[in-house]
Amino acid sequence: AFRKDRVGDPAPYVYKSTDYGKSWTKLVNGLRAGEPVRVVREDPERKGLLYAGTETGMYVSFDGGAKWQTFSGNLPVVPVTDLDVKHGDLIVGTEGRAFWIVDDLSIVRQHADSIMAAGVHLYKPRTAHLLGGGGGFGSPRNAGRNPPNGATVYYSLASTPDSADTVKLEILEASGVVVRSYSNKEGTGTSKLAPKAGVNAYSWDLRRTAPTTLTGIVLFGAPGNGGTRVTPGMYQVRLTAAGTTRTQSFEVKNDPRLSTPPAQVAERDSVARLLVTRIGEIHDAVLRVRDLKTQVQGIVTRAKDADSAKAIATSGGAIVKKIETLDPRMTTKAQNGQDIINFANGINGQYGFLLGQVEGNPVLTQPVKERLLELERLWASLRAEVEAVETGDVAAFNRLLAAAKVEPVIVKKKPNTVM
Repeated sequence: AFRKDRVGDPAPYVYKSTDYGKSWTKLVNGLRAGEPVRVVREDPERKGLLYAGTETGMYVSFDGGAKWQTFSGNLPVVPVTDLDVKHGDLIVGTEGRAFWIVDDLSIVRQHADSIMAAGVHLYKPRTAHLLGGGGGFGSPRNAGRNPPNGATVYYSLASTPDSADTVKLEILEASGVVVRSYSNKEGTGTSKLAPKAGVNAYSWDLRRTAPTTLTGIVLFGAPGNGGTRVTPGMYQVRLTAAGTTRTQSFEVKNDPRLSTPPAQVAERDSVARLLVTRIGEIHDAVLRVRDLKTQVQGIVTRAKDADSAKAIATSGGAIVKKIETLDPRMTTKAQNGQDIINFANGINGQYGFLLGQVEGNPVLTQPVKERLLELERLWASLRAEVEAVETGDVAAFNRLLAAAKVEPVIVKKKPNTVM
């Protein structure tokens, strides 16, 4: 590409040679007249995929320059002085508006007319990397927005799904085990799909399914958006929409700056999974005893006219008192980062903080192993107290209720426990 606008000719000039410069073909079909071209680059992975920077923006060609189409997106009207494709992204240098980056060229590289005509299509995700999160205390308002960590999945739909239609994305291990699932019917906020006609994007944070959560509770130092991080390896993404299922495979790699042996990665993953399991067990226990408390209080109120009302009230009050001492030992009351200094940390917060320490280091440290043993002993003792209330105190209370012909307390089923 070359320009002659400084000598009075603003026409676009793009030429191509296939014989090392002996002959040239002019390729300007689709470029706007009077718009000088400053740079042309070919994609290093897809032959014939060209990017052009002009005096006012960008163009793309999928057929070696035979036809160009605009490719500016949200780029302001600005001269594009240089282009470079790096790590699967398109870096754009401008004159006066800093530099921009088109994140993830996967769907551009896979573009085809057949895809655009398909009712449902799932693009192959590019390789994802297990990187640590960024720190700091916010960014300037005019700072650029980085792409989300994890694997971004792109899919296209010919039409916006009806409210009764289900669209599901599932992440699977190579063995076929589902590690995370999303749909337009479940979840809230960013964990819920919002499919529309055209190309859709959803970013998986490389985490497994989250454990049971407690509404409004913050576990300081713990990842708050899912379960444990997955390990490096091959994965699949499966899209189900409009009665059609599509599957693509992709790879998750470790941070390229680290050289952690696979055995140490597996050891860390095993401990991280245990920590998340424990957090789930604790939260399940909290929800069960809170439900017991509500039931017991309601029964005491309703049985106040029974012959054994006093005995029922005494027994029920003892159960409520035990639950009220168990609850704060199991879970923190903190609802934000500042609350941490206002409330004692329950054992869930201690497991959560330890999980943050595990994920924050490439290998398991000795202090982490020692602290894990301490927490396991504490939780074993606390879990025994919960079970004593559920199997002992409640059973005795139910016998008292049965004698008074009052409906019993129903203990919710306890999920399987990992010992």
